Amino acid sequence: MSMALESKGVAWLPKSLTEQETLDGRLVRALDESWDIPLEIHLTRPKALLSQSAEAFWASVGGN
Repeated sequence: MSMALESKGVAWLPKSLTEQETLDGRLVRALDESWDIPLEIHLTRPKALLSQSAEAFWASVGGN
């Protein structure tokens, strides 16, 4: 996003991360909404115990 904001190219970015920049007019869509791609993110982890900070992360996202 920083390079797109500096007029150094285009970027493929989640809409949720660019809302303010779009409202401010600093970023514009390159193509219409027919080019949008639905995306699902799945988090996976090993069964073994991890570091304290990693376990805290998984607890915060609801992982076991």
